[in-house]
Amino acid sequence: LRFKEGEFIVCTGHANVGKTHMMFYLMLMQSITHGKKWLCYTAENEVHSIQRKLIEFLHAKPINLIPEAKMHSDLCFIDEYFKFINPNKILSAFELLQIFNEVLNEWPYTGAFIDPYNSLCTDQSVLGKTSMHEYHYEVASAFRVFSHKEKVTLILSTHPVTEAMRKV
Repeated sequence: LRFKEGEFIVCTGHANVGKTHMMFYLMLMQSITHGKKWLCYTAENEVHSIQRKLIEFLHAKPINLIPEAKMHSDLCFIDEYFKFINPNKILSAFELLQIFNEVLNEWPYTGAFIDPYNSLCTDQSVLGKTSMHEYHYEVASAFRVFSHKEKVTLILSTHPVTEAMRKV
């Protein structure tokens, strides 16, 4: 998987199949090899658990086998390359894009990760004039335009929601 500057990438799959872990591993490899910095909104995972997983990825071993002093230096590395948006407030995609722009002015990151898209609320002011399909299309277009304009690789993780998925 190549992370090209200014690309919009969608990662989709059933819940609990490893989308988040896979993407964070790939993002970490980009940070190590190319110095990429990431802004992340992870509504379903606590920040400390993501940081822990990144440290485990760095060492290829469980956290309990890593010396505490090494974990502290690793955390400094992670803090240099990964910033997290507080997920305690439910945001719409458009509010999240506004935060992305504000942070970009303060901390020049090269990639952003939204995990998952399904955790974002719908913006009723936009939704009122469109169908759900059109709304999601507008969001995807806004993400694509942001990525291209700001030269930020934007990765969107999402759970599929279809009639086939609801059938048992």
